[in-house]
Amino acid sequence: MPYQWSDELALAAQDHCADSGISGTSSHLGSGGSMPYNRITRYGRNSGKLSESIILGNGNGRELIMQLFIDDGVKRRNNRKNIQNEDMRMTGVAYCEHREKGGMLVVVYAENFSPSKAAKSAVKKREAARLALYQKSSENIYEVENVSRKMIGMGLIEEEAFKV
Repeated sequence: MPYQWSDELALAAQDHCADSGISGTSSHLGSGGSMPYNRITRYGRNSGKLSESIILGNGNGRELIMQLFIDDGVKRRNNRKNIQNEDMRMTGVAYCEHREKGGMLVVVYAENFSPSKAAKSAVKKREAARLALYQKSSENIYEVENVSRKMIGMGLIEEEAFKV
């Protein structure tokens, strides 16, 4: 089943990416003690399963997504399991520079997420920031967008998520 894109889940991913990228940390625990559930519920309500995948390192968006799927060096292959988990219906993705590892990609997955009204306002602000970021950012941001579009072509994300 393809994932449905959620701008609000992308905000939750961006929160963690920005926090960890600046601080140089590399875990699911945010600098203020937040965990994926806390970040996701800032933007809405989830009544089912949720998860978060993180990949660190240099590379473009395609390479980072492939590293998540291959999950080399991760004994339990949790990132691959997250991608293939059919219970998860929605996703949001964020990329940022990471102080220690070069780049960081955070992918948030949710089973049954409903965005809050306040989150919709935050999404509009994010869109304005995204336009400015595209003008200044590295090619990795563009590559994540390209990979997302390829995921649409593969049926993993619904195309409506990227229509304006």
